[in-house]
Amino acid sequence: MKAVTLKANTEGIFLIFDMNEELLKIEEDLKKTFKEAAAFWGTEKEVFVILENSDQEVEDMKIIENLLQSLGIKVKNHRHDSPGGQHGQTDSYGSIQSEGSTLLLQKNIRSGQKIEHDGTIVVIGDVNPGAEIKAAGHVIIIGNLKGNVFAGYNGDSETVIYANRFEPSIIKIADCIAKAPEGSFSDFPEPELARIIKGRIVIEKI
Repeated sequence: MKAVTLKANTEGIFLIFDMNEELLKIEEDLKKTFKEAAAFWGTEKEVFVILENSDQEVEDMKIIENLLQSLGIKVKNHRHDSPGGQHGQTDSYGSIQSEGSTLLLQKNIRSGQKIEHDGTIVVIGDVNPGAEIKAAGHVIIIGNLKGNVFAGYNGDSETVIYANRFEPSIIKIADCIAKAPEGSFSDFPEPELARIIKGRIVIEKI
């Protein structure tokens, strides 16, 4: 069971803390989540905080704020409800929250599945070989990317593709396309970001 869960929608980034867990586990999960979600953080690292199962909210909030400050993260606000309230949608892909320009999927995307959205797509899970993601905005994968991903399909060359483990079959950003050469992947992968620089797709380590 995770002590810290990350979610994102048009309001911003949410960190949900299960205060039933030991403080050490919360701290470990927070650091892991922070590292895995590197692509979420802009120049200003700010989040909404939701405390679940908290019997002493004021004291717990101080603890969480101190943990976040140690990672350079600011707290915008804290809330009792889940991000998006009851407006999320669920279908065969699993848990999906679609609000405004962000589509959040919390499940592995299997071979043969195709997902298209007219904004940013965030996948907390793996995109397996044979799966396809197509977004008008960014594509952010908190997991392994081994399928095909198309960001900025409406011609937006400022969009990016991020994954914790970058092993795509084909990626495309706006009008630029790249195919990974065979045997080019590291045995010790790091999070990477693909973007267009000077008219071609460049993949950078985070």
